[in-house]
Amino acid sequence: MKDFESLYGEYFPKVYNYIFYRLLDRDRADDLVSEVFTRVFEKLDTYDEGKAKFSTWVFSIARNALIDELRRKKDVISLDEDDRPDIPSGFDLQLQYIQSEERRALYALLARINARDRDIIAMKYFAGMTNRSIAAELGMNESTVSSVLFNTIGKLREGMKGFRVR
Repeated sequence: MKDFESLYGEYFPKVYNYIFYRLLDRDRADDLVSEVFTRVFEKLDTYDEGKAKFSTWVFSIARNALIDELRRKKDVISLDEDDRPDIPSGFDLQLQYIQSEERRALYALLARINARDRDIIAMKYFAGMTNRSIAAELGMNESTVSSVLFNTIGKLREGMKGFRVR
């Protein structure tokens, strides 16, 4: 097992991106990521590689912290595909920090997709998790994760028409 500093360096960008693109609020993401790595540090000696890969363990801590944060702040956590979340508090303020019009448009689209789909998108594209690890983390079938990704990416692409998307 690597030392904590190495683990932090490796997992910080993935955990930060996952949390930021789920909350869409820079200040809340900063605070929550600090909390996540405090928990990781405090529980590092309880990690059992026989039970899960280290990345799965870290993202379980991150996801649990995120759920706790959403409950504390009374944000909507929805598993209903038709449910649309409230736009996160501080959303307009966050938009002013984004320089690119393309990124602003994507950010606005992400704010409007339901919580489950945004969670899956954040895990896949901002945290770099595999469909299998996302399915395990969320207690879903891997093919369901693939379908959600396919459909959500389609919606995002449709919303981004007119922008040069890479």
